[in-house]
Amino acid sequence: ITTPSNQHYEMVKQCLINNKDVLVEKPAFLTVAEGEELLQLAHEHQSVVSVHQNRRWDGDFITVQKLLQQETLGNWKVFESRFDRFRPFVRNRWREIAGLGSGNLYDLGSLLIDQAIVRFGEPDAVYAEVMTQRENGQTDDSFFIVFHYGEKRAYLRSNSFVNNNYPRFELH
Repeated sequence: ITTPSNQHYEMVKQCLINNKDVLVEKPAFLTVAEGEELLQLAHEHQSVVSVHQNRRWDGDFITVQKLLQQETLGNWKVFESRFDRFRPFVRNRWREIAGLGSGNLYDLGSLLIDQAIVRFGEPDAVYAEVMTQRENGQTDDSFFIVFHYGEKRAYLRSNSFVNNNYPRFELH
């Protein structure tokens, strides 16, 4: 299922009710209640639901994972991951029209959050800033999230005003 995010829940639900296995684009659902219901339906119908998180297989992410596993980089303190774009003008597309499931956080944030949790697990604490910066913006187009892991931090960020080729990952 690769439709706008606000359609995932109903489509996944119909598939599960009809005893189908499902591969759904991220984010698979938009609320905790939706997720719990879909997982219960999958269990009841003995179906499989999987979320397509293709960024787990990016070469740079796999390299960072390998370096961290091998402790090649020493005692790191800050992990930074970003997915920036230069899109200073709002376009007429579902991700940029107001509504649950639209915006940069649901779109790109779900990728960065997934990578951090896959790599480091559930954080001890979370801090976030989510912003709409573009003129006439209806959805968020920038975010900065900090995951706390003891004395270590994971900074996850995305911005629609970055016209530069910064590295996707940094370890300090």
